[in-house]
Amino acid sequence: MNITLTKSTRANQSQPGFRIAQSPLISPFHPFHPVKDVEPCYNAYRQWLHEVVLCEKEPVRAAKRIAKQCDVKISNRYKGCGRDEILACLEELGRKAELTIFVTSDHDPGCCIKSYLEWKYPAPKQQVLEVL
Repeated sequence: MNITLTKSTRANQSQPGFRIAQSPLISPFHPFHPVKDVEPCYNAYRQWLHEVVLCEKEPVRAAKRIAKQCDVKISNRYKGCGRDEILACLEELGRKAELTIFVTSDHDPGCCIKSYLEWKYPAPKQQVLEVL
């Protein structure tokens, strides 16, 4: 799997690729203060993705608890969705040989999604075969 992160601009809005804002993977957290909230929201999203995908937590409850724990706000755009929708979206992305994820910054949730997909679906050259 080859994953590319591309800065989202008006010029590339019509290009094919994955846009988080239009998916179940949208971040529940919003950096209301552009400087001080960005990194805490990114870290909260990373924790949320881990808990929902690997620890089987319910997304909305996990988001509320993590928001309180990390002292960040829940986004007004976050409508919540089921864990099954999130897993289906990640599985669909994992089936692609080539994937472009459009991001808005270095602390965009797309970076977390890329890390997860590279871990879950490693490229053949990353897989290790053991000889018994």
